[in-house]
Amino acid sequence: MVSIPTGIDARGLLRAQMKIIYDMVEGTIADCSQEIANTWREGWTTRPISVVYLHAVCSDDFMVNEVARGGARLYEAQGWQQRLGAMNMIYVEGVPPGSVKLDMSVVREYTAAVRTATDDFLLNATEAELSRLVDNHQGGQISVAEYLASYLGTHMSEHCGEISALKGVLGLKGLPF
Repeated sequence: MVSIPTGIDARGLLRAQMKIIYDMVEGTIADCSQEIANTWREGWTTRPISVVYLHAVCSDDFMVNEVARGGARLYEAQGWQQRLGAMNMIYVEGVPPGSVKLDMSVVREYTAAVRTATDDFLLNATEAELSRLVDNHQGGQISVAEYLASYLGTHMSEHCGEISALKGVLGLKGLPF
């Protein structure tokens, strides 16, 4: 468990939040074999675990590297799209259920790269970077710090729950505790 000292700043709080969330997601996904991660059954309205997981990580990459940093996502800039052999997973609604089989070892490598980049940004972001205004996806603007606190952690956590539920449907223990 991460200890949060009194008087912690926004960077420290966001780093602690993301460490807990990534540890939970990685613990949840740890026992998923390649076969389980890519399982999809006729009639399911959700995507396989591998697609949900990659979507959550691609979204983190987008939120941190494109929105917060104002740069390029690792997905394109570092060639992950080609390595993963996948389309843009930010908008997973465009991925037909059961149509994608992902190599989980490559997804895990990409996750490690995104996690490192996220932590690096949160560790080194200046007050000006965290105060910069960005679109809040609802027609308004909020600071980068508010954006990350509102969307980054909650989005990843929501998909961790989805992955856990899918594991349960497949007869596995969902969360790692």
